[in-house]
Amino acid sequence: MVLILVLFLIPKETYKKIFGKSGTDDINNQVYSDKVLVYMCDEFDNLVAVNASVEALEEDIISQKFDILTMQTGSFKNNYNTCINTMTKIIDYNIENDILVLNLTNEFLESEGRKTLEQLVWTYCNDEIKEVQIKVEDEKINLLNGFYFDKLNTNMGINFVHIRINRKNRI
Repeated sequence: MVLILVLFLIPKETYKKIFGKSGTDDINNQVYSDKVLVYMCDEFDNLVAVNASVEALEEDIISQKFDILTMQTGSFKNNYNTCINTMTKIIDYNIENDILVLNLTNEFLESEGRKTLEQLVWTYCNDEIKEVQIKVEDEKINLLNGFYFDKLNTNMGINFVHIRINRKNRI
């Protein structure tokens, strides 16, 4: 009984040192309390709506979603991939007249193309945002990896039926 009591009184960091546990175990087993809806590629390479688990919802949800899309933060129950070059960063963004304008770094041009754009559109379009425009280093683009586009909104979709079904579960 005394042994059990002593084990409970040992500080967590000391316990890790004694028993060889590393800090990365906490990261992998971390309990997340909030969820953010994004669109990712599943094992069949279809875009699907998934809830990414996050420590907390941030005030800047646009940046938080982008970090999840580029796999910098968040976690998923299953294995999902992104179409966006993971080195891409948001320089800045603004929302004007229900259009989200994302100004991204040059690495974005190395992303997959149409599916990348759909991933962004379906992640960001909602009741307040009806369209997404993309800039790279302050230059508006209309071509990504061989795919020409004019307007980016939810009327586009390569697996439109699959996305439409999952969109009903949107938070």
